[in-house]
Amino acid sequence: MRLAILTKYDQQQQPLHARVRHLVLQLAAHHELFFGPSTPQAVYDALSWDHQQASLHTAALSTLAPCVDAVVSIGGDGTMLGAAREVVPFHVPLIGVNQGRLGFITDIPLDDHTFERVQAILDGARVEERRSLLHIQGQLALNDIVIQRGSSKMLELEVSIDHRFAYRCRADGLLISTPTGSTAYNLAAGGSIVAPSAHVFIVTPVMPQSLSNRPLIIGDNSMIHVKIVAHPAIVLADGLEVLQVQPGIGMEIRQHVDPAIFWHSTQDYDYLETLRAKQGWHGGA
Repeated sequence: MRLAILTKYDQQQQPLHARVRHLVLQLAAHHELFFGPSTPQAVYDALSWDHQQASLHTAALSTLAPCVDAVVSIGGDGTMLGAAREVVPFHVPLIGVNQGRLGFITDIPLDDHTFERVQAILDGARVEERRSLLHIQGQLALNDIVIQRGSSKMLELEVSIDHRFAYRCRADGLLISTPTGSTAYNLAAGGSIVAPSAHVFIVTPVMPQSLSNRPLIIGDNSMIHVKIVAHPAIVLADGLEVLQVQPGIGMEIRQHVDPAIFWHSTQDYDYLETLRAKQGWHGGA
């Protein structure tokens, strides 16, 4: 198979992890590998590739995506989020190897058996998930879109769902989350945890002036229209600033036409077990 390997490493701060090196070498023995532009030189050195060979196998992920069968993301959930946004138009599945703390979407641990788990997924022993993304003016978000105040003054917003007025609120911002992002900023803002298989979005006011403005769960086929009534706003997609909006301007937020495709290990993937670990819930008997 042809695989794109995405790993981010600051080789000036830390050497290439021995297990990452081992995983790359094992994958290279069985598959044709390509790499993203942030790949450290230590990876190419481990493969004994010269500059020309490395250049022929390195490109932006959006360039590699149409040419590969899967993307293996080595890092954390943040690395996986960025990869998902780039490969979504090409319907390329992502496999997440967790290098660090337990992740919600990077579920394969980096250990002595990582290659066997990844290879089993490639051989068909996998759980496939398709997760919705949000779309706003050409920008995509797998976790959330946040409309936050652009000055010291509280925002005033009008929210409509499917062309029907919902409410006006004064708040520090408004957060529209996917089920994937429900355990991120949405949870900190008081929104509900939603299973990734649910076909919904969560609309959560951030620090509203009135406690009657509560999180609202809507179908993921809904169109959300947000108008900035007073004071400028900044729009973030998965934490990245994408728009600056002045009062009087409205924005449409809706489900992106293509989902992100995740391939999980049948051995390691258990969403509820991950929730228990991340949230500190008590285990069963």
